[in-house]
Amino acid sequence: MLKMVIVDDEEYARKAVLKAIKWEALGINIIGEASNGQEGYELCINLKPDIVLSDIRMPVIDGIELAERIDREGLGCRVILLSGVQDFNYARAALDANVEGYLMKPLDSLEIETLFSKVKYSIELEKSNVNILEKAKKHFQEYLPVIRESFFRTLIMGEYKQIEYLADKLKALELDFRIEASYTVAVLEIDNYREWMAQKTGNEYQLLLFSIKNIVDEILRLSFNGYIFKTEENHFTIILEWGAKNKQEDLKSLFKEIQTSMQKLLNISVTIGVSDLIKGIYESGHAYHQALQTIKFKFYIGSGSVLFASDVSSDSGKDMGADYSDQSQQLMEAVKLGDTLGAREKLGNIFKSIKNYRGGTRDYVEGIAVELIYMLSRCIADMGDRIEAVLSPRNEVLSALSAKESLSDLHLYLDFLINKAAEHYADRYNQKNLKLVSKVKEIIDKKYKDDLSVNGIADSIGLTANYVSLLFSRATGRTITDYLTSVRLKASKELLRSTDFRVGEIAEMVGYEDANYFSKVFKKHTGMMPQKFRSASAIEEG
Repeated sequence: MLKMVIVDDEEYARKAVLKAIKWEALGINIIGEASNGQEGYELCINLKPDIVLSDIRMPVIDGIELAERIDREGLGCRVILLSGVQDFNYARAALDANVEGYLMKPLDSLEIETLFSKVKYSIELEKSNVNILEKAKKHFQEYLPVIRESFFRTLIMGEYKQIEYLADKLKALELDFRIEASYTVAVLEIDNYREWMAQKTGNEYQLLLFSIKNIVDEILRLSFNGYIFKTEENHFTIILEWGAKNKQEDLKSLFKEIQTSMQKLLNISVTIGVSDLIKGIYESGHAYHQALQTIKFKFYIGSGSVLFASDVSSDSGKDMGADYSDQSQQLMEAVKLGDTLGAREKLGNIFKSIKNYRGGTRDYVEGIAVELIYMLSRCIADMGDRIEAVLSPRNEVLSALSAKESLSDLHLYLDFLINKAAEHYADRYNQKNLKLVSKVKEIIDKKYKDDLSVNGIADSIGLTANYVSLLFSRATGRTITDYLTSVRLKASKELLRSTDFRVGEIAEMVGYEDANYFSKVFKKHTGMMPQKFRSASAIEEG
């Protein structure tokens, strides 16, 4: 209900007003009475009524002066004047005093209802408008951070071309940035973002975003006039206004402090790309794109870095050409042969070449890595295997590859794959070699008494002498001839100990046609001649 006070110097007149109409039915509550304008004024201050119904002619302060005070001091009361005298001058004064209406005594109930209904509607409409305005202001303040972020995202996209409009925007958003000042734009990126996100919930992600902004805001407040806002899923952009006292050293300290705080308070590593200095906030779009290009060098330099545009250069688009083609072919050959050390060395040479072409975009380097994966897949297929049997399903391999954020991480992952594939074939060759070695040893153990040679052994297996010799040597660490000699000497020692056969006879029995040659070989490996060995053995047994 609306509140009203009645001001009249005649008590009976006030009573008459109270009885003239059912005020509550009109939605009006009478909260006070006064006998003169001064008392009425004090009631307005203390009770804050919506409507004042006042007589015009009163002692101390009349109704018109009361209305003027209320209007002048902005008390917000609607004034309706009463008079028993039809006086045009008073009526005109009442209009000048900005009153709502003018009623003549004696009062007419229909006239009163009509006027008060009109006044009530006017008051309620005004209150409604005030509430709407207050709500709008409240909502504006609540959503101001969101509106500011939208403004800055539009700014770095280069949408604001007119300086005057930009100035108005900054003022409306209560941003204390100078149009023509010098600025730096930086892009902050969370390192190992995909791995971090895989372990977190949506609420934890929102909390992280909130925390990053608050931490940076606090740090900025101490040294730079700046603003941080989110631009992409894993990118925060910082706009810094340079003051008269700011120096390049301050900028480096600022970003190092941000990195340290992120690690200490949030346990995350961040990389920051920083643009060159620009003149005028309207050039922020250019600086933002420069910062974006700069942070891409994280791929070469590594995570947890502060990268300045002035310190990095780009020669993007270079092609490694024939060098890479030869190196990749050699790499696959080493994998097929099970040469783990050779394969890893050749992969290292490829990445050394990539580093020499550092200007290549990340997409270019990632393309090389993907091509190596496909070559490795074909290599495995050529060997009669499937990639998932040797490594993992190809889509999983490619997904893991694309998640690598730096050149060194990419190298380590490919090194793991190459080494695993090479070891797989090394094991296969070892198993094959073991069978071959076993076969060679079986032949020697059975036929050492015969005129046996490496060529003869190789022929019986169906392989070349060189190939058999090489595999036997790799598997055992000794030559076939050495093994044949050791078997013959073992047999000859047993014969010397247990029989009375002459040395020449024993030589023939173990595969030597020439007794003298047998004796030389025996002495070379045992340190004594066959006859002496027999004598020494007899003494030991005796």
